[in-house]
Amino acid sequence: MQGYAAYAKVQPTNDSHRDLEYRVLGRVTGALIKASADGSTLSEVYDAALWNEKVWHVFRCDLSSTENQLPTDLKGSLMTRLINIASQVVRSFVVYSDQYLIASGLSEDKRDKADNGRRDQQ
Repeated sequence: MQGYAAYAKVQPTNDSHRDLEYRVLGRVTGALIKASADGSTLSEVYDAALWNEKVWHVFRCDLSSTENQLPTDLKGSLMTRLINIASQVVRSFVVYSDQYLIASGLSEDKRDKADNGRRDQQ
């Protein structure tokens, strides 16, 4: 079970918050590595990227929570780092997906024509 499906089933655990975070980060990193391998489908790439974004979103929500007891300066610093990490991963997968589409025969010219056609229909 990976991606969003992993969130569908919640199991009780005795693991600490740190252990849970470590395990989730390991799994999502593994999904990103697998998705970037040759032979991956575009769907697998997007699933891994979206799952990764969901994980970082949860961390950002936790940091912004009024119940979070970390010092404000530390929360701000961590928030900046989390946003930078998430942005870098998204940029990497945008480049990867563009390369995937080009390799699959959907060149930039064809995508531009398709985009223009959709705009004309609106």
